[in-house]
Amino acid sequence: MEQILEYIERIDDPDNRLIFGDFINWLTTDFPELKPEYKWNQPMFTHHGTFIIGFSVATKHFTVAPEMRTFEHFLPQIKALKLKHGKKTFQLQFGQDIPYDLLRAIIAHTLEDKQTVTSFWDKRKVGE
Repeated sequence: MEQILEYIERIDDPDNRLIFGDFINWLTTDFPELKPEYKWNQPMFTHHGTFIIGFSVATKHFTVAPEMRTFEHFLPQIKALKLKHGKKTFQLQFGQDIPYDLLRAIIAHTLEDKQTVTSFWDKRKVGE
């Protein structure tokens, strides 16, 4: 967790630093079973050695990176909330409300979906 706290301290904008820090605090409080890790220069969270979700901060937003299977499952909700997204990730703009219900559902779904997965990344294809 120390590396994640250092990552947060390096966020230039003090408001964005506070927002992202509060977000990480929410995540670790709501999901104490997740292990905070810092890999590939970004904070991420794992459970039983498998990736659950990762984040990276930019100037005006932070990117949410769930597993691909989870992303595809929640893409209709991501679109309904009009969140900017790519092929595997979506963005949460600083200064806008964070959709905690969506994030809670994404994390809970991933924990359920990856119960028996033992590799870091999920090797199953979308739809399997």
